[in-house]
Amino acid sequence: MYKVLKNIVASATVLTGVAFTIYRFFSGGSSSYENMILSLLILISTTYLLENIDNNNKWKKMNEDIKNIVHNIAECKISVFENSNDWIDAMDKIIENGKHSVDTVSLDSSTRTKVKRKHDKIWNHIKGLAENPNIKFRHVIRVRKNNYENLLDRIISGNSKNDSYYAYYFLPEKLPFATFGIIDNKYISSRSPYENGETPRYLIIESKELSDYYISWFNHLWIDSNKITSSKCLNEIYENFSDEFSEPERVRIEEKIAIIDSNGIMEDI
Repeated sequence: MYKVLKNIVASATVLTGVAFTIYRFFSGGSSSYENMILSLLILISTTYLLENIDNNNKWKKMNEDIKNIVHNIAECKISVFENSNDWIDAMDKIIENGKHSVDTVSLDSSTRTKVKRKHDKIWNHIKGLAENPNIKFRHVIRVRKNNYENLLDRIISGNSKNDSYYAYYFLPEKLPFATFGIIDNKYISSRSPYENGETPRYLIIESKELSDYYISWFNHLWIDSNKITSSKCLNEIYENFSDEFSEPERVRIEEKIAIIDSNGIMEDI
């Protein structure tokens, strides 16, 4: 109310001053002193009005900016999961019907959980992605002795269809890397790098801006990766770990490589 009254008084001052100046000019009774005072009053009042207009525009713009920020935040949905089981169940729910695309990056330096039940659920989820004929699946993995045979199982699972592709990196043992997946170029699933004693973070994010960011990140990783396109590639990887496996493990692994050699592997897309 006070601000409105100030605007009314300022406007009245400007109008009255201008009218009085014109009157005195034509009547011939004005003095330079009176003109100076009137001009000063008009200038002060006009400046006040212009500042208010400018401030109103600033507040209006700020209000619009806040609305846009809130609108963008509202479009970003983040689901946080306390454990990997709930996280995987939520991802399985997204892809349970229809056709989908899933790109995954598994570059952890070690296995996150030592609990076999949880361990199997994560690996079975990825294996299920590979063998599902309704899913176009790309998988980038950090190859280690402990995950090499599981990689073979995933490739064997994906051999029965035409949309399953695999690539790998050899990375320094201590280089942490967040595992993430992209579902339908829309949902981002991510878990923090594995470190002993840390509280794990499992997320599913639905955001256009973040999905574009992760899609770009994945594409760079995919382009620079080593593609697995033949059993020769798998044998070259195997040579890095062959001495670390027991004899029964070596027999099992070599049988799986022979199956892959017979079935073939999809070339890089």
